[in-house]
Formats: sequence, C-alpha cells, structure tokens
Amino acid sequence: MHKLAGGILNGQRGRMWGVRRFLRILFNILTVTSLALFIATALVWIRSASRFDRGWFTAFGQGWVWSSENGLFDVDNQWWLLLGDVDGGVTDIPSMRYPPDPRWIGITLYYRWVMLGTAIMPMAWGFVHWRRRRRRKPDHCPACGYDLQATPDRCPECGAVPLAKDARLPGPGG
Repeated sequence: MHKLAGGILNGQRGRMWGVRRFLRILFNILTVTSLALFIATALVWIRSASRFDRGWFTAFGQGWVWSSENGLFDVDNQWWLLLGDVDGGVTDIPSMRYPPDPRWIGITLYYRWVMLGTAIMPMAWGFVHWRRRRRRKPDHCPACGYDLQATPDRCPECGAVPLAKDARLPGPGG
C-alpha cells in the first residue's frame, strides 16, 4: 500500500482530493476578485488625476464624506463641509444631525498601496502556475511525476493514464 503526498493513506484519497479541489476553487475565486479590484482601483486612480470627485453617505449613525483626487481617497466625518451655510440646524442631507459630532475620524488611502495590496493574489496565482508548468516534464506522469520512459501507456506508480500530448513520442530512430 503506497502513500500519497503528506502521508495520507489510499483510503482517504477521495476526501483529500475534495478538500484540495475546494481550496483551489476558493483560491481562484479570490484571485479573480482581487484582479477585478486591482483593475477598478487603477481606473479610479487614473480618473482622480484629472478630476475631483466627492460624495456623502451615512453609516454608524453619522454622516461621512468621501473624496478622490490626485491619487488619494479620503473618508471622514466632516460632512458639514458639503453644506456651506447651515441654517439653524436644518440640513439638506437626510439623516445627518447638526451640529456634528466633535470627534473627527478620517482615513486616507493612496491608490498605489491599494493596487499593490490587490495585486498580491494575482501575482501568487501566476507564480504557482508558472512553477507547476516549469516542473512538469514531458516524459513524466502528470499526476505523480513518475518517470514514464519505460511504460509510456500507464503509470506504474499511481495508475494514471497520460494524455496523448503528455506521452513521449518515439524519435526518428525508432
């Protein structure tokens, strides 16, 4: 009885392949999501170089202002700056109280750091697939890596049947 990678016996092979498949699918989903965020951040960064955007929203019981310009994204609770002149505590923005909370809370993000953070998963995915392709040899089993020069039709180690493109074709001498 032979063992699979990591010392798992043959009887547990089905469960292990299911977990690996799930992790591979999860990794691919996270990579695609990270790549989409990377592209969206790049587009917003390009837009912020030529245009000033500003808006507001409510969260945690208070008003928040966001702005984007010159490669920076700011979020803070100084929403009253949008109003200009406030008349007796009445605002044009719904569900925001005036006078505002005196505690200032703000976050500033540089788009380049967000892009760097969202590029990590696609770079890891590319590295994993590059290494996997580099390691694969044409005359070895694609499942376990056993040398198939003597038995090109079937792997004697794991029993896998290599595809026609993986099998080594005989040379011109025979």
